Amino acid sequence: MKKRLYIIGGIAVGIAIVWLTLVYVPHQRAQIQLSAESAKVRRQLADYNTTMAKLDDFVKTHENLHQLRDELESKLYTKLDILNLFDLLRQQAKEHQIEVIEISPPVEELLRLNRTVPDSVEPQFLSISLRLRGNYIDAGRLIGVIEKSDHFRSIRRCQILGAGDDLGPPTTVITFRSLLGFTGDES
Repeated sequence: MKKRLYIIGGIAVGIAIVWLTLVYVPHQRAQIQLSAESAKVRRQLADYNTTMAKLDDFVKTHENLHQLRDELESKLYTKLDILNLFDLLRQQAKEHQIEVIEISPPVEELLRLNRTVPDSVEPQFLSISLRLRGNYIDAGRLIGVIEKSDHFRSIRRCQILGAGDDLGPPTTVITFRSLLGFTGDES
């Protein structure tokens, strides 16, 4: 009888070991993995809910920043304003048979324009230096046209270089203050 008890006990222990290794431990591992995945999905769902709750604020902030950027950009001078002014000066010189050797705004002023955001009512000015080659009369007529232009504000310097003899026509250097972004109306 004792032998039977040992056999039954051994079989019971064997079944318990087989059950533990084949059923319980894999089930327990799957349960732990399922719990971990469930916790991960809960965190993702909480993150999604938080994101969705903040989405309206994000969209409104994005729109406000976009409007602010557009407003600030509208107050800045544009490269196009300067290029349009240069094209106008070249065209006026061409009409008066004057060769434009150089148009140069001071780099310091361009850097200053890039650093400052003026009030929307405050105009922006730029000093421009023109180096021209042509006879005195045509150069004088061109300077007169520039002085009557809407963008013109004041002459800073006018200098005639060379005598205009056999070496070719004289060179005239004129430096003046100009309004950027002029619309063609008198200001």
